[in-house]
Amino acid sequence: STIQAEAVHSQLRIEWLTNPAEMQAVADDWMALEAEVRNRTVLSTYDFLATWYNQYAGDYGGATLIGLAWRGPRLVGVAPLTVRRGRIGR
Repeated sequence: STIQAEAVHSQLRIEWLTNPAEMQAVADDWMALEAEVRNRTVLSTYDFLATWYNQYAGDYGGATLIGLAWRGPRLVGVAPLTVRRGRIGR
């Protein structure tokens, strides 16, 4: 499912993807954003992350939570996250 929130003052619309299958719908926008970003790594690309979420998210890698920041019709930011319960460290 998709969760949306409005950031009125910054004119950004934040959208949260919670299922890896939803990524395909924003693939072209995500890759267009990639083309604009200097000094990015392969680990932030759509191709890498779509593969990672499809293979590892869920029981092994945690619940999918991908934040998308839109300014009008244009994707201006992506925050690829996962949510897991448990402890960090000892």
